[in-house]
Amino acid sequence: MSSLKKWDVRLLNKHLTRYKKLESGEVKPSSANEKHFIDVFVNGHPPITQHEIAYSRYKSEKLTEEILKSSSVPDDKDDSDTNGQKETTIDSLDEVLIGSEQTSEKFSLASKLRRHYQAKLPSKDDLSANAMVWMNFLTESSVSKSLESWSADTFNTLSNEYTKMIDGSFVEGLKSGADHIRPALHRLIEGHTLPEAFRRGREAMENDTTIQEVYGTLEALLSDMSSVVGLPVIEFGKEKAEAFRDAFAAIGVDEKRFADFFSYNTVEVVGSAIPALALMFSWNSDDAERFARIVGALAISTAYAGNPVGAIVVLVGLAKSFQKRRQGNLSVKTWAKSLGSGGVTSTLVIISMSLVGPSLWVFGISVLIAVNLMRAKGIDVSWSRVTKYFFGLLRKGSPATAN
Repeated sequence: MSSLKKWDVRLLNKHLTRYKKLESGEVKPSSANEKHFIDVFVNGHPPITQHEIAYSRYKSEKLTEEILKSSSVPDDKDDSDTNGQKETTIDSLDEVLIGSEQTSEKFSLASKLRRHYQAKLPSKDDLSANAMVWMNFLTESSVSKSLESWSADTFNTLSNEYTKMIDGSFVEGLKSGADHIRPALHRLIEGHTLPEAFRRGREAMENDTTIQEVYGTLEALLSDMSSVVGLPVIEFGKEKAEAFRDAFAAIGVDEKRFADFFSYNTVEVVGSAIPALALMFSWNSDDAERFARIVGALAISTAYAGNPVGAIVVLVGLAKSFQKRRQGNLSVKTWAKSLGSGGVTSTLVIISMSLVGPSLWVFGISVLIAVNLMRAKGIDVSWSRVTKYFFGLLRKGSPATAN
């Protein structure tokens, strides 16, 4: 079913019997659209309307009704009202198309409106994915920093033989000269990767059992993972860590940010479920451009937070996005433009945090999350009212109105 889209499958499951009767002459056309349908499949005119395109794809695939029914979209019943409204709207646009000259402005405008309507109308899963993208801005911004500090104060309190052994030479305190290790880098240098930590855990105490060694090492690692810095993805060694640090410093990345790029903590691991959910909801969408925008937005917010676990999720999404581009016959230029569009949106959202202040920014993002989730549940929300209310709060909180 390489050429059939989800919308084609919906139309075919609903109207296939009617299509066949119109083509065979068993029934007479009842509208201008149906008259044109007969012109297409009896007289050989090119397909224009949504029904003609779906049926021509069905015929080219040489499918049976049984195969078509097995490919039906699971959420058709849940979205029946929305899909019905969408079909009616596109039918009206199709009627304009078949009644206009292809070179006319009327035809051009109706074509653009139809493409826009088909591409932009979000499904329930699209809205849920949007909510997860906005939620990711919260977890990868100032909120995450507060959570990381709370996690460190609450859970990063363990000190025993296992934590001392894993810390290695750093536990002896800061040294001067060539042996000096910066606190922000010490976990990247020795002892804190999983294989090395368990090797050191076996040497922590002489009389402990294997179970005690495993438990003690895991406890020490979980304590360290709950800190702000967390645990390293890889171990550099002193010389390489300092060399990479200097290279990152040359492009404006400070030492703490450098360490954060190559480390993961509890908040980042838990928070990575959110971009994963965003990709999961939009995974089966046939809108390659929308999916690319989601991946682009997640990529920037994840990079801003320095979350390596989230980066892995984004890389998976990027690979899937490129696959969708090929399946949807989307040009590389259009795909890259959509990817960049998501990245630009993400960048502007991050910049806006410093412009409007964290409290108002968190409130605005929370409103967007709530609106998308409500719309995903079928609750109609007036964006104009939400926007007016938000900008009203913005004006009240500005310095000009405060005086």
